[in-house]
Amino acid sequence: MLVKKFFYQFPQKTYPKGKLILSSIQPTGKIFYLQQGLIRQYTVTPDGEELTIHIFRPLSYFPLMLILGGVTNSYNFVTESRTLLREAPAQEAINFLRQNPPAAFELLQRYAAALCGLSQRLEKITTAKSKKSVSEIILYLSAKFGIRQGQAVILPTMFSHKMIASWTSLSRETVSRQIEEMQKKGLVEYRKRRLVIKNLDLMRTEDTGFLWE
Repeated sequence: MLVKKFFYQFPQKTYPKGKLILSSIQPTGKIFYLQQGLIRQYTVTPDGEELTIHIFRPLSYFPLMLILGGVTNSYNFVTESRTLLREAPAQEAINFLRQNPPAAFELLQRYAAALCGLSQRLEKITTAKSKKSVSEIILYLSAKFGIRQGQAVILPTMFSHKMIASWTSLSRETVSRQIEEMQKKGLVEYRKRRLVIKNLDLMRTEDTGFLWE
């Protein structure tokens, strides 16, 4: 893989969970290659609440989209697990893409997939306002990050009620109440602090009827 070969020229750095890699007040002079772990991109609302924009998975690189678009960074990027990163000067990374069309096409494919994911998320949030609420977001997260075990799907521990709320702009209390209702219906449960969809097919077809606040 050309992109991997390029970034592996630079030293590997290890970060613990909860480390702020890039803040909204820092200049974006580097491109980070995510070798292992998860990176959450978020902003802070005027009310002081975190709103999650995206979660980067291994083999992603950020914040390349902002740099290519000439957009000033207004986001924070934080590790959500033990993370291995490699950092390249932004201009070197851009020159590499210009000189390697296959690598640039790979980037285009990744951004196309990310745009589709964003479209799905916006659709879930918009349609959920009428009936389905948090269940739609949980299904979205299960498709992106869940681990399948038979009929069940297990989400990573990072997806707490607070984290799920940050994906929806709902309050944590509202999310907690809706998840409690799902538990009563037998749709979800907790195993060692992990949210588990007990039966994915049932969750997909269940019309929960919950309302957003």
